[in-house]
Amino acid sequence: VMGQCPECPLHNGGTMVVGDMEDGKVCVAARGGRVVVCRRPGGASLVRPERRLGASLEHAPTTDITERSAAEEALRRSEAKYRSIFENSAEGIFQFLPDGRVIECNPAMARILGYASPAELMAEEGDILKRIHVQQEARLDFLRILAKQGRVFDFEAQVYRRDGRRVWISTNALAVMDQDGKLARVEGAARDITARKRAEEERMLLVAAVEQAAEGMVIIGRNFKAQYANPAFARILGMQPGRSENPAEDLQRNVDPFLTDSVRGILALGLKWSGRARQTRRDGTQYVAEVLITPIRDEIGTVCNHVILIRDVTHEVRLERRLRQAEKLEAIGVLAGGIAHDFNNILTPILLNAEVSLADLDASNPLYRPLSDVVEAAGRARDLVKQILAFSRREDRERGLLVLNPLVKETIKLVRNMIDRDIAVVGDISERNIAIRADPSQIHQVVTNLCMNAAHAMTPGGGTLTVGLEVVENEVAGPDDPSPASPGSGRGDDPGGRDRPVPELPPGRYAGLSVRDTGHGMDRSTVERIFEPFFTTKPPGQGTGMGLAAVHGIVKACGGSITVHSVPGRGSMFVVFFPLAETRPETDT
Repeated sequence: VMGQCPECPLHNGGTMVVGDMEDGKVCVAARGGRVVVCRRPGGASLVRPERRLGASLEHAPTTDITERSAAEEALRRSEAKYRSIFENSAEGIFQFLPDGRVIECNPAMARILGYASPAELMAEEGDILKRIHVQQEARLDFLRILAKQGRVFDFEAQVYRRDGRRVWISTNALAVMDQDGKLARVEGAARDITARKRAEEERMLLVAAVEQAAEGMVIIGRNFKAQYANPAFARILGMQPGRSENPAEDLQRNVDPFLTDSVRGILALGLKWSGRARQTRRDGTQYVAEVLITPIRDEIGTVCNHVILIRDVTHEVRLERRLRQAEKLEAIGVLAGGIAHDFNNILTPILLNAEVSLADLDASNPLYRPLSDVVEAAGRARDLVKQILAFSRREDRERGLLVLNPLVKETIKLVRNMIDRDIAVVGDISERNIAIRADPSQIHQVVTNLCMNAAHAMTPGGGTLTVGLEVVENEVAGPDDPSPASPGSGRGDDPGGRDRPVPELPPGRYAGLSVRDTGHGMDRSTVERIFEPFFTTKPPGQGTGMGLAAVHGIVKACGGSITVHSVPGRGSMFVVFFPLAETRPETDT
């Protein structure tokens, strides 16, 4: 009750509150900014009646509670403040008992684990840790660290939400002990780090993709200084990672050839650049790279870096060149075949009439010699037509089962009698019978033409001609494998190459016929044209240019392939691949 108490000695001091208590009355007064309480049992007067008015405060049993009231008020405010922090924290706060039951948690903790309210989470019975952990090994590790160190910092684990979804949480926890040193409870905080973990996984996936990519990647700054290069860039350039005394300078030195003045000018305009560049590796070999340089822009669109993507396309360039050469030879073959047929139709009556006329004349007749020249020239023309038809693969021949070994040995004997004696002929023929399906006369022509071309390459001066025959395995060619230098593909680093893969043939076993010489060799431009009809390096009058063209046509008609490896000054090697006959197994002789 607000008012004044006439019986209270505080009456003159401005009593403000009067109330009843079970054991009496209480008066609260304010004096000098302080709060004073007067308690009187039974409501009896605490001073004599004659001194009630104007009685001194010292005669009343009063208590000063100002400090206690202030402390209680501060406690209430502090509790409200921390309760607000507890309730509104973005991190989950929890307390659980040693048996795993949750005794206190905030809304964030319930939300992280998929509960609608803290009450629902605290209503769960049993060990909550055992229930939510995806991997029980992680739970055991958490408890072991807590038991050993008394607290856990940033412990990351994957847990199940109430709806079964998996989330990642990071936990900080403290073991609270009782007076006897036993674990009373565990309290701490947890936060959902699923988004961070997903971002880390995506970043690691990106890093792994860049590190393991087959294409080289280089990041350069606006000043064109190299900042990063992945391992593929080092492989393409033939660099040895970790062996450079100054990796930064070494990297910049290898990047600069791609950044010519014209390229830098385009990049300075904020544009991208793409193209092919022929570069040289550390070992001196050349390669062709397909390069794409793209600007990297920041959030306001300013170019801050450039990324260089480099792909070694040397293998593809070789295949493209071989494809173009094959298409060119195919077109020439179609044209030559048509001309040969027409020419053969014209030649037949000339030869026939000349032979009939010659048969009716004596050798003393003045016309006998001219007609003989006509027959002889027509015969040479007929042979030329056969070679053209063989090149164009229009000449129908029956291809039966043919064992190569005796045919090649016999051809080698004939070749020895046809070439200069200062050329040594060596035969390296497998003792195992090697059978293919082909026409014997055509294979004889292939071996003879290759040997005669090899002998011509060693004239004058002599040398060694080696003819080999064996079963070879054609494996799938990789991008780093040297080209077999088949028609139009150029030359290898050495005149060997019987074991090199031939991409145009299916993988499998083939009869490998090789003819190698130690002559003057050929340059790249010559190798690219040697199978063209009428192309020859011999002096005028010494060759028709149809020998290798006919070889190429015969080999292709048999389903095989021919490769060339040549180095100027070191010689050449032709390797012919014939599919092995499938109807007859190989037997030992």
